[in-house]
Amino acid sequence: MNSPPFSADSFNWRRWVGLPFAPRGRGPSYDCWGLIWAVLREVGHDLPSLLDDGVATGKQKARLDQWKPIPPGDPKLFDIAAFCYTKDTLHLGLVCGPGVFLHTAGGEGSGVDNFLQQPWRSCLKGFYRFQAARAGL
Repeated sequence: MNSPPFSADSFNWRRWVGLPFAPRGRGPSYDCWGLIWAVLREVGHDLPSLLDDGVATGKQKARLDQWKPIPPGDPKLFDIAAFCYTKDTLHLGLVCGPGVFLHTAGGEGSGVDNFLQQPWRSCLKGFYRFQAARAGL
C-alpha cells in the first residue's frame, strides 16, 4: 500500500495510516470493517463494531440500512468503497481523496491505494454513502 497525498480537508487521515492488521480487530489493530468503524465513529457515526456478531443494537442495524449505493463516478470523502476480495467475500475501504481509499488487509498495515488502478479497479463493486451524514461529510 502507498501513502499518496490526501485531500486537503480538516480530517486527519494520516493518523489512520500504518496501523497493524488483525482479524476482527477493533483497535489498536484493525480489519477492514474495524478501520471503517473506528474512523466513522470518530466523526460521529454510531455503527455496529461487528457486522455479524448479533449484538448490534436495533438502532445501529437500522443505521447500516442508511448506506445507499451511489453512481460510480461520484465518490466523496467517507464513502465506502466495496471490492471483491475472494469469491465469497468483500473488502471495504473509505474514500479519503480523489481516486484513493484507506483500508487494511491481512499481512499489511493500513494504507492508501488508488481504486482507479489495478488490482483494485477490476474488483471494484461500488460505492456507498451514509444518507444521514453530518454536515460536511
